[in-house]
Amino acid sequence: MVALGYRDVPAARQVADAAEADGLGAQLGYLPMNLEIDRWVSVLRLLLCGESYMPRELIEQAAPAPEPAKPAMPDRLFDRLTDREFEVLSCAAQGNQNKIIADKLGLSVHTVKLHMHHVIAKLGVHNRTEATICFLEQQQSARVQ
Repeated sequence: MVALGYRDVPAARQVADAAEADGLGAQLGYLPMNLEIDRWVSVLRLLLCGESYMPRELIEQAAPAPEPAKPAMPDRLFDRLTDREFEVLSCAAQGNQNKIIADKLGLSVHTVKLHMHHVIAKLGVHNRTEATICFLEQQQSARVQ
């Protein structure tokens, strides 16, 4: 067991993160130097007995940040798409590759890629997968209503 006495919480958090990454987290105890003397002595005794201690301030900083809420998809979002873009997205949502979509719709692969590029831009997503997820979620919510 190794004990780390600290005053600087961000620096202690960096040490804790590095120790966890190296698999040494359970072997490291933390001794905040800003505690009242009776609590400080209690923590020191705990560490001397071979136990580990991590103060709340380090645990709270270690907690992962909550994921940002997904923006709600407006009901009319897909009205921005042309009929052909909607068809291409529908085929992509079925798991079809560009070559298959091109064959089904009588288009070139280049044209399919161009339509997908427009779909991604119009929906405000980052990639084909996100566009497909939006499409499938919209289809699911349409079925529920």
